[in-house]
Amino acid sequence: MATFSRLLALMAGSTLLTAAFAQNAPVQAPSGPARTVTLNESDSAYLVNALKAEPVVMTPRLESLIRRIRGDFANPNANFGVTTGYGLGSGQAFVGVSALFDADRRGRVNGTDGVDGSISGGFGLGDPVSSVGLEIDTSIMSTNPNDGTFGESGEVGVKLHKVFPHLNNLGIALGWADAGKWGAARNNKDTIYAAASMDLPVHLINGYPLQFTLGGGTGSFRGSNTVANKVKAFGSLGTQLTERTAISTSWSGNALNVGLGWVPCDAPVSIMLGVTDVTDRTKEGLAYNLSVGYSFNY
Repeated sequence: MATFSRLLALMAGSTLLTAAFAQNAPVQAPSGPARTVTLNESDSAYLVNALKAEPVVMTPRLESLIRRIRGDFANPNANFGVTTGYGLGSGQAFVGVSALFDADRRGRVNGTDGVDGSISGGFGLGDPVSSVGLEIDTSIMSTNPNDGTFGESGEVGVKLHKVFPHLNNLGIALGWADAGKWGAARNNKDTIYAAASMDLPVHLINGYPLQFTLGGGTGSFRGSNTVANKVKAFGSLGTQLTERTAISTSWSGNALNVGLGWVPCDAPVSIMLGVTDVTDRTKEGLAYNLSVGYSFNY
């Protein structure tokens, strides 16, 4: 199912810049709009005390915190399988790749050998903190160069979004995932959605908040046996475990999914490992997912 693979690639890239809204007032990035940075209570206290010192001692921990505030490397993705109420703002962009492996060979993917993939990229306009942001993304769903169809199928999506940092970092969004289509993607049903995300006042592990998303959409969010234009509810729960890892679970409108987010290095790169339809509810069945995203400022 190339559409789902596309969604995973989009999340892998854009979440690097947009899923980090938690616990703190907005911090101005070197370029782009104001954004917020996730720091647990221990890191926050350490940062304040370290900067009060005369002279400031640049320890490895302080250097790491400063790099995170600057956006030099990502927060791990605490959302898998659904879109969120957050999006990119002006000066922010991403690229992402995703592969989906059909675990039981029941026809989930269109690619050969039970593997399907997509390549995505996007950029933001506006400021979602002070006004409204607009994210524009595109996805190439025909990615196999061996069959001569690379780039022959794809979609362009748009998302309007707004963030309220002092309301538990509430983010709301209205999007059209496939506002423009070409190739075989023209056969996909339109996916229009609304979503809201926020930090719940629950801190489970290492002071990180529980991140919650609730929304509704048509198209790819509907179940296999439902009417194409029927709105289906979706949602997710997730939390960071450490500075570099996060876990999440989601209901994508028709299936239960689980995911593990990981930031492997001091760079704006994030990896997501996930399993879709873990309860084997849909006709497509179980699938394994691997997504890699890279974010940058422009």
